[in-house]
Amino acid sequence: MAWKRFWSWLLRRPPPGDDPLASLRKLARDQGRSLDEVTYELLAQQAATLRPGPLWTALTPREQDVAALIYANYTNSQIAYLLGLGVETVRTHSQRMLRKCGLHSKAELCSALQREGAEGVIQQRLKALLNPRLPRDERG
Repeated sequence: MAWKRFWSWLLRRPPPGDDPLASLRKLARDQGRSLDEVTYELLAQQAATLRPGPLWTALTPREQDVAALIYANYTNSQIAYLLGLGVETVRTHSQRMLRKCGLHSKAELCSALQREGAEGVIQQRLKALLNPRLPRDERG
């Protein structure tokens, strides 16, 4: 929790005199580790959520759409409806994606994406897919 307080402090630009490292120092002291070790670990965790891994970047944009919806537990027919595709096309995308990544099931795909820290990118993709922007002339 200390790292969340640190990041929220960092993002809100605190007033002068506020010590951003106090929570990190306390965390390091409680864990019996150095401040550098704790800071490095927390920065690595944060970076992993912001940067997609090789599995995600190997996919085409359409495969990324399908993968994001699979990760969010949508069925093939729901994915087909949302993307304006046929169910067979979604199945084909899924099969090619699994073959390309050397995986055998959608569950393996989800765990591989989670392991490589693609949640942040997937959430952004889902937000774009599920909340499309209106054309300029339809905005209120």
